[in-house]
Amino acid sequence: MTGDSAPDPKLRRPTPGELTDILQSHLRFVTRKAGGRRALLSFHDLSDYDLARANLVEADFTGACLQRIILTSAQLMRATLFAADLRMANLDRADLTAADLRGACFRAASLHGTILARADLREAALARYDRQHSSTVGFATSAADFTLAKACEADLSQVKAPGAMVLHADFTDARLRGADLRGADMRNSDFTGAILEDADLQHVRLAGANLQGAVLTGAKLTGADLRGADLTGVILDAWQRGLAEVREAQLSLQTVPTAAQLAEIQRRHQLWIAAKGQKGQRAVLTGLDLSGFSLRGADLVMAVFDRGNLQSVDLSDALLARSEMIAVDLRGSKLMRADLRGATLWRAHLGGTDLSGANLSALADVGANKVTVPTNLERARLAGAKIDGASLRGARLVGADLRGASLVNCDLRDADLRNAELKGADLTGAKMEGAHGIRR
Repeated sequence: MTGDSAPDPKLRRPTPGELTDILQSHLRFVTRKAGGRRALLSFHDLSDYDLARANLVEADFTGACLQRIILTSAQLMRATLFAADLRMANLDRADLTAADLRGACFRAASLHGTILARADLREAALARYDRQHSSTVGFATSAADFTLAKACEADLSQVKAPGAMVLHADFTDARLRGADLRGADMRNSDFTGAILEDADLQHVRLAGANLQGAVLTGAKLTGADLRGADLTGVILDAWQRGLAEVREAQLSLQTVPTAAQLAEIQRRHQLWIAAKGQKGQRAVLTGLDLSGFSLRGADLVMAVFDRGNLQSVDLSDALLARSEMIAVDLRGSKLMRADLRGATLWRAHLGGTDLSGANLSALADVGANKVTVPTNLERARLAGAKIDGASLRGARLVGADLRGASLVNCDLRDADLRNAELKGADLTGAKMEGAHGIRR
């Protein structure tokens, strides 16, 4: 793959009419109709073409120049893009499941919501063919390149991308579960809220990367360079926190308050609520380690817990309406019958949490204008949580992970479930009227 952005003059450039015929023939091939033929577009120049929503399942683009091509919402499952040049291409919401992307270049490409699950992004060695002399003129070796790519909310689960170049890329809220990223160069990239569970990150270069609120449980981190990386609010296993690689990073050290200090914080907060902010002090527990504490029945309305460690905390029957819990770690905690109306739980990790009978419905008649404030569970991780009998009426659950959660007799009326993961969730007896965006 050349470093120059100009198309290779040796590549064949089809006319719009020729390309239309190829696509129509390919569609017949995919749908098993007579006269169909697989699209063989290897070593073609398709730069700047608009192929939005095209069915290109199993098409061959080996060594093709696809610079600035528009492939939004295109179907590219199992397609071959071996060493293809996709610089500045728009692949938003395209499906490249199990595609052969070895050595492909996605430099500065747009991949918002793109599916790359199980794709092969390993290094490639491509033979260059001279059409004029009908001979091979050498080999070009290249690693998959995502430098400057915008891959927010993309699905890269179980991708094979060892040694990939991912410099200054944006993978905010991307799913990279089980991804093989050994030795990848991901310096200064943004992985805010990304799911990297069970990923192989051995010997990766993440210096200067932003991993705020990312989930790294089960990830292999041996030899990883995390110097200067921002791990604020990152979700780690206990054994990972002891790794030398993690200790070298900017991991905010969470302070553990004494029982007396916590009681004083609560006392001042009660005074602040009673005096409507004129006395006392709002409870700001940002970044604190409260794991194992009991706050059962506590009145912490509008308290701030952002990026704190609340693992195994007992908050059953607690008043937490309009509280802020952004990227908080609530794994294994007890929130039975808690009042969480209007709370902000954006990117909160509630895996295995007991929310039975909790009230997470929208909070009505707020402020002088009597507005309704929905409980914000956008991107919240609720896999395996127990939410039986809870109210989530009108709650915002966009992109939430509810895999394997128990939602028996749960009230989900008018809830926003767009892009939520519900695989294996038990919805027996759940009220779903008005809920939208349901995807199982």
